[in-house]
Amino acid sequence: MSEAPLLLANIGRRERHKRLLSGVVGLAAGVALEAALVLLGAPAWWRLAVFAAFWLGALGVMQASGHT
Repeated sequence: MSEAPLLLANIGRRERHKRLLSGVVGLAAGVALEAALVLLGAPAWWRLAVFAAFWLGALGVMQASGHT
């Protein structure tokens, strides 16, 4: 008989909340920075610097939703 593996979260509720909050803040910061750079007419390669904010934000949200 095949049984599904038991999945256990390795972080608690408080840490998931902290990661979700940091992820949302990172994504919001990325959107704000991107909008500011576009409005200021910055070159496209400057807007690549915003990638770090988006990446860290997405990482936090994914970790919170995956309970890891």
